[in-house]
Formats: sequence, C-alpha cells, structure tokens
Amino acid sequence: RKRFLKNGVYYNLPKFFRAHLYFIYRYYLRLGFLDGTEGKIFCFLQAYWYRFLVDAKIYEAELKNAPQTQIETERMFGRGGVSPGNRNYGIAFSAFAEVAYA
Repeated sequence: RKRFLKNGVYYNLPKFFRAHLYFIYRYYLRLGFLDGTEGKIFCFLQAYWYRFLVDAKIYEAELKNAPQTQIETERMFGRGGVSPGNRNYGIAFSAFAEVAYA
C-alpha cells in the first residue's frame, strides 16, 4: 500500500506541487500542528526545503537531458535553465530562491 502511494500517486503529481501536498499531509493529516511551533518548523523544512530541493534536482536533470531547442525555449520564456554563470548552483538554488523571496 505504501509503495503504491509513493510510486503510483506521489511521483505522478506535478513537480513542485508535491511539496505543498506533503506539507499539508505532514502538518494537518499527521497532526504536526499538535507539536506547536517546533512541529510547524519541522514540517515546513521537511516539505519546502528537502522535498522541494529533490524536485528541483529532478527538474535540473531533466533539463540536462532535454533537446537543445526545449532548453532555449524555456530560457526565452523564463522557466529556468542552467546558464554558464550559475552552473555550480543550477536550478536547485535559483528555483528555491524564487519561491523563498517571492
């Protein structure tokens, strides 16, 4: 059952939306709010730092394997990409920074 939920449902959800659902699951359904501020901080970091970072790394790997025309199209429309100036940090840092400071 757990494997079905993980492989059949969770990984089929859109990237970056999964972090939001994971936070709702951990904080409300798993009663993380009963732990007070510490529970909120833990659930927030678990969902929006770790899970979001995993999705960002998956997205970055998909961009590296994408055809060059798709990468150029995404750069043109501002959907991200790895430019030569930020190759060390890549999408993971810039995607998180966009969400954190939006």
